[in-house]
Amino acid sequence: MIRINLLPREEKAQRRQSPGSFKAGEWLTPVLIIVGALVWIMGTALSQNSSVTSLERSIAEIDAQSRALAPQIERVNRLAQERAELDLRLGIISKLEKGRTSGVRMMDELESRIHLEALALAFPVALLVVFTAGLLDLAGFHGEDNWDLPRLFPLVLLPYWFGLFRARKKYM
Repeated sequence: MIRINLLPREEKAQRRQSPGSFKAGEWLTPVLIIVGALVWIMGTALSQNSSVTSLERSIAEIDAQSRALAPQIERVNRLAQERAELDLRLGIISKLEKGRTSGVRMMDELESRIHLEALALAFPVALLVVFTAGLLDLAGFHGEDNWDLPRLFPLVLLPYWFGLFRARKKYM
């Protein structure tokens, strides 16, 4: 690069004579910038240091709380594990019970059907016997020992027993 000095010779000589002269204005701005940067860096460092200290203190408090709650946490974890085991057992039991009662229900339904068929046979036969005995009584035929209701009762039960026998034989 070419440098041309257009100053008159007197000023050139004057400038060359005081090259080390100290001018405070030239150095003031860079020094203030450097000092400001250092102050800002120190402030940030102190702020970070106080934040770290505060966080360490919080961590210590939380550690102390967790140590104090450790037996309760252990108990909760143990109860959760026991609950999971019980849920598993209840699931197995419910799977076992699904088909377990269907046989009993079918047998109960079968027994109800057997009794219904026995009654379906016994009721009309019993009515026929009682009405026939009543009509015979009205006609003047009383039988040898005067037929009355207590003597007719076995005649009402016999068709029911026969109906039970027939229905059980049918469903066996």
